[in-house]
Amino acid sequence: MSSDEASSPYDSDSSESSSSEEEQQQIAKPVFISKKNRTESPHQASTEDEDKRKREVLLSKLSTDQTITSEGETNKPSNEDFDGIDDTDDLNPEEEYNAWKQREVMRFNRDQQLIIEKEILKEEALQRAKK
Repeated sequence: MSSDEASSPYDSDSSESSSSEEEQQQIAKPVFISKKNRTESPHQASTEDEDKRKREVLLSKLSTDQTITSEGETNKPSNEDFDGIDDTDDLNPEEEYNAWKQREVMRFNRDQQLIIEKEILKEEALQRAKK
């Protein structure tokens, strides 16, 4: 076998494939444009894109929030769908304090239990090491 006839899986026809790819896809070369000749700055272009995106988001939210029924009435989202801020603070301070205190005690007990379990595991490991 000659070297032309033998081919390995690692051989590639890079010269053939690259030339055909170049013909298929023409890539525009970057062209330098001086500041004097530029019509808009990159910052202005990005803010315009952001404004367009914000408008699209607002329009989509409006269209999903207020759907028009066949009678022509608008269905406003119910309070159950509201994922906003919880503004029920300070309605009953004593009850809130007691609930917080109970949660704090539960956290403390959980942390203490974890510490005790770690100490027990260490003691068992030391006892196994001594044997």
